[in-house]
Amino acid sequence: MTMKFNIKSYSSAGPIKFGMRQSEVRDLLGTNYKSFKRTPASEYPCDYFKSLGVFVYYKNPGVVEAIEFAVPAEPIFESENLLNLSYEDLLVFFQMKDANLEIEPDSLISFLFGISAYTPNADENPQLPAESIIAFGNGYYD
Repeated sequence: MTMKFNIKSYSSAGPIKFGMRQSEVRDLLGTNYKSFKRTPASEYPCDYFKSLGVFVYYKNPGVVEAIEFAVPAEPIFESENLLNLSYEDLLVFFQMKDANLEIEPDSLISFLFGISAYTPNADENPQLPAESIIAFGNGYYD
């Protein structure tokens, strides 16, 4: 099942709003999810909605802090499905809009827009799309 998620920086992605409670997210996206802790130090388990290609991450007091998208999800920002763009095109797209874009060996981070891209194979093949896109709220990378 494909679902479009229009990203509004630091506000929402599709129907999911930053600060929304876990139960509200589950009511919106359905009961077909897996809940797990990404790391042993994680305060809250995240939810993975596999059929949608969506991970939802929570922070204290159990509210949404970030949403990660993988295929088949369609994370849309300024009319672009970010998962359809190659690493090269993502780089150009964000560099034109964000002079302070952070470029890491395996990711791009735009603090201006609250969006990052996980691109583990960019060095070997810049024509490949990002593996995932993350829309994040304030403080996610602190």
